[in-house]
Amino acid sequence: MNFKNVNLLNSRVNMLSGNLLPIAYDNSQFSIIWRTYSATVWLIQLTHTIALIFGIIMASKENGLKGSTHTILLTVEASFMLTRLYSRKKLMEEMIQKMNDILQNTDEIMKDIVKSAINPIIAPFIIYGVISVISIIIYHAKQPIVLVFEKFIFFYVNCNLPATFSTESFSSSAMISSTILKIVGTIYLFLKKFGMDMYMMHLVLMLTAQYRYTAIKLAILFRDLQIYNESRIEHYSKNRWTERELRKLCLHQNIVLNMSFILKKLLSVNFSLLYINNVLRFCFIGIILSTVSNNDVINLKEKIILKTYWCNLLPMTADNSSFPIFWKIYSILIWLLEILQTCVLIPGCFFVPKEKALKDGVIGIVVGMEVICTIIRIYSCRGQVQQLIKKLNDVLTVEDEIMRSTVIETIKSMESPLKFYWSAGVISTIAWSSEPFMLAFQRNSFFYVDYKMPVVYGKEPFTTSMFVFGSVIVMMSGVYIFTKKVAADSYIINMLLLITAQYKYIALKLSMIFQDKLLQNDHSKSDTDKCNLNRDDYAEKEIKILCRHHNTVIQIMLMLRRLLSLNISLIYVISVFRFCCISIMINSIPSETLWEVCSIIMYGISGVVQLYITCSCMQQLLDASVNITEYAFHGKWYQYGKNVKRTFMFMIMANSLEIKLYTKDMDFQSVNPLNVRLNALSGNLLPLKPGDSRFPITWKIYSALVWLIEVIQTIALIPGLILVPREKALKDGTVLCVITVEMFFMAARIHSRRQLVNQLIQKLNDILRFSDETMKNVVTMTLQPMENPLKFYWLSGWLGVFIWACLPFLYIFKEVSFFYEDYRMPAVFSKQPFSLDVFLLGSVLILIGNMYVFVKKVGMDVYMIHLVLLITAQYRYIAIKLAVIFRDGNSLSKFDESHQKYCSGIDRWVKKEMIALCRHHSNIVHLSSMLKKLLSLNFSMIYVNSVLRFCFISIMLSTVSKKLTLIIIFGMLANASFRRYYSYSIESFQTYFN
Repeated sequence: MNFKNVNLLNSRVNMLSGNLLPIAYDNSQFSIIWRTYSATVWLIQLTHTIALIFGIIMASKENGLKGSTHTILLTVEASFMLTRLYSRKKLMEEMIQKMNDILQNTDEIMKDIVKSAINPIIAPFIIYGVISVISIIIYHAKQPIVLVFEKFIFFYVNCNLPATFSTESFSSSAMISSTILKIVGTIYLFLKKFGMDMYMMHLVLMLTAQYRYTAIKLAILFRDLQIYNESRIEHYSKNRWTERELRKLCLHQNIVLNMSFILKKLLSVNFSLLYINNVLRFCFIGIILSTVSNNDVINLKEKIILKTYWCNLLPMTADNSSFPIFWKIYSILIWLLEILQTCVLIPGCFFVPKEKALKDGVIGIVVGMEVICTIIRIYSCRGQVQQLIKKLNDVLTVEDEIMRSTVIETIKSMESPLKFYWSAGVISTIAWSSEPFMLAFQRNSFFYVDYKMPVVYGKEPFTTSMFVFGSVIVMMSGVYIFTKKVAADSYIINMLLLITAQYKYIALKLSMIFQDKLLQNDHSKSDTDKCNLNRDDYAEKEIKILCRHHNTVIQIMLMLRRLLSLNISLIYVISVFRFCCISIMINSIPSETLWEVCSIIMYGISGVVQLYITCSCMQQLLDASVNITEYAFHGKWYQYGKNVKRTFMFMIMANSLEIKLYTKDMDFQSVNPLNVRLNALSGNLLPLKPGDSRFPITWKIYSALVWLIEVIQTIALIPGLILVPREKALKDGTVLCVITVEMFFMAARIHSRRQLVNQLIQKLNDILRFSDETMKNVVTMTLQPMENPLKFYWLSGWLGVFIWACLPFLYIFKEVSFFYEDYRMPAVFSKQPFSLDVFLLGSVLILIGNMYVFVKKVGMDVYMIHLVLLITAQYRYIAIKLAVIFRDGNSLSKFDESHQKYCSGIDRWVKKEMIALCRHHSNIVHLSSMLKKLLSLNFSMIYVNSVLRFCFISIMLSTVSKKLTLIIIFGMLANASFRRYYSYSIESFQTYFN
């Protein structure tokens, strides 16, 4: 095997797309024919891009935005990623060379593992490529083919993609040839992206296979050692053989680690770009879908009132004496201005038309609430903030140049993004709120609707001076509230970066300890022994100092988590909401002035930058906290004495560990009543106990009725999507389709693996029923944080669905005959038109069906989260028990150190407890593998459906009537809250599993 022939699809797509990325150590594998072909493809792409740029300029704004944004995004992504890969060609060749060296000397195990890693992605990639190419052909060819038979003269607006190949108007032959060029260009553009995706996935999977190979070989080595342990001589020779094989594996693992670092340098930026482009791509797809069936979508103007923080006067020192009286008075004046703005904004939303209030008031109120909640949270924890600052100051006052340079380097990395985030937001706020000043030169009397925000500063109509005064207050308030938000974000980010710097400092100091040059090569043997002794003493002393420093940083980290966890969650939820609103705002660009378009674009950019800064800082902190021993591990720690090596190995193990109340016997069913109730209420009847006799016949009949309702609703929904107008199907049917598919898929997946679920529950019950107080506390404290968020997710979502499905009942007082589109969702229960009785019966069925769909989905989500959290609790229990064993054993040995008999008894007790913990850990690892088989596809389904759901919700926000918008927002926030806590539960499990 080699890198090229283990995945022929990758090699073929690489050549077909014209990328010609390295697939061997040198480039001799590409003939002159393929190089000529690649140059031709690049020429086609260049022509296509130039035509696209001119087409965007020449076409109307609406047609240019709708037809070109997705293609521009794809072009930028392909160009950037290919340029990055070509610029790192030596790295790729080095990576391929190392991979080939491994693969060319493989055994059967390696071959099987590589094939099992590569084969599962072949079919999905083929489907992805074929469907995409077909959709490109249909999208670009459908409209021109129809028009060719209807017209003889064509214009740019007649094309789906605004690309200019000739001046308008143009003939049928020019139309056909330009369409062919667009199809060919877009297909090759997609093939380039497809080829890069395949190439990067191939690299990642090949490296993944090497880690799997190491794990399997280790297991085989020790299994064989146990089998051949027949005699002392054979045992001795087998030990030597095992030691030799282990050395080979260590060398192999070192090569794989080196390859991992190369891959990180090579692909880290590309994967980040993939993530950002996927978010933007789905937003643009949402825009395209929203314009398919509704060309007159409600135009929601941008709310660049990103309300943020300045003069927050958040604690900067450990006492309250840091701010002079001048700044305190100034802060009071700023807060008075914000209170005044809020007081005139709320009545303004009632006095102006509903459309104006929805467009220019709702987002302002939401962002203002975000600002207030974040500030109040920090002020309410002022004592904790001051303690945290005091500990940070104690750490930072150490006179160490390494500490100083590490902190400065870490802080400066975010300085420019924060400045850009603040500048872009302030400029966009000023640009958005200064537009009404133009009206002062055109009129003499003004009304509430003339303000940029719905505010009330007096009875309408009012004079020019009053209008200008109110507009100035709106502008100043918008700028100050945005600056307040930036200041609060900067305050939080500064704390995160300071703690990140401490972890980096520990990692750097630890690596420097093992690079000490006390031992010189020209010393005599006695001098060498003396230097070794001095070096070990020095290393042991420095490591102890670092351990104390690390303990302090962990305490600061725990304080920071209590302080900022809610704020980070709020940022996540608001960011999801903001990006959905941005997609709607982009949809309204064609009807706006250039001034407002610029403010919308700058607002969107500032939102992306804010999310990038927050995610980047969190990721830096996570990476730094788990990698404090990474650099030192590659040093010469193994040349030191036993004490130093033992201490360092304990540090490596402790770096993987982290650090709750039940009064009766526990099992899977009793530890979470919410899971039990939702499981019964939804009719899912997922297993709660091992065996099939746990649910009475009453609940089984109830479950059958609920499933019957869902089947009837699904059968009525499918023809409804076909028979109602496309706008109705897109607006009211897509989200329900997504949730229904997710619900049926996950329920079928769990029920089809009922035996596996029963085994999993049986093993969990065996563990929980023989638990000690530590186990009870850990399980309870792991489950409790999820209880309130899950209740909120269920109740708020259920209420939103109920109100949404009840609105059609208002039609019974207005109409006598009814049609399919009068139902809340597209459904067919009889021929239209139909009577009031049929309409009421159908609406009741839809109401009940929608509520049960949502409750079933919540029930399955809670069930899966319950499984994940219970296994997470077991890993936490092992970590705590390990710490307790060594703590108690150490204290007892000190108490009885004069009695050798007692000390040996303590050693036996510790050994016994460790053996019991090892068995427990083996059981948990087995449970984790079972859980992975059971839920891996469900988790992937949840992720994909969440992306689709938010896209469809953004479409609903841009198309539904104004009365429903707040209900949709409420339901969206409930779903976003669930996604945040769902992700938290999965991350907790992954942390302890690793």
